[in-house]
Amino acid sequence: MQASSLPFNQLYQDMRVRLNEYQLAQKPPIPEFMTPGETRWYLPQSLQHKVNYDGALFKEIWQAGIGVVIKDATGRVCGALSDRIVLPRTVEEAEAIACRTVVRFALELGLEEVVFEGDSETITTAINSTSACFSSFSHILDDVKALALNFASATFVHVKRQGNAVADKLAKASKCIPCPHFWSNGNPSDVQQLVIHDSIP
Repeated sequence: MQASSLPFNQLYQDMRVRLNEYQLAQKPPIPEFMTPGETRWYLPQSLQHKVNYDGALFKEIWQAGIGVVIKDATGRVCGALSDRIVLPRTVEEAEAIACRTVVRFALELGLEEVVFEGDSETITTAINSTSACFSSFSHILDDVKALALNFASATFVHVKRQGNAVADKLAKASKCIPCPHFWSNGNPSDVQQLVIHDSIP
């Protein structure tokens, strides 16, 4: 049986289609599940606990929220806190108060080797600085530094907001629940999915 041929006026279009198919076949395949890198929460080292904290402002009710979550080296939640305070004058003051709150909370739980993570670069830099701080919240940071001496080791690290999602959620949740609200173990139901997401390697 003789193969049918294309009409002359369709040869050019057919050639363009086949050339395009050939060129696409030469390109390396794009991985189906390729996603851009993301900032996320990471497990602390063995024997350490990681304490994430955040603040949230509720200007309409003249209050601020504080969220804290403590996890061990396996990613298990060892403690969590949602609390409210009188609205500070600035965002940085709220973050400083949140930091002091988490350090006290970690001491109450008897933790020894702790990494404190917050998403305020200003506060983290000020705590780690050896220079004098003359801001409106310097006395709060002095408290933080003094309290931190009670741990076997205490490190203060800045993390981007995406890596601080659980503490952020707990801070915002404080607006609608009786405070202070403690969880001594287990996951607070409102953040369970976020905790599970953090634990995925």
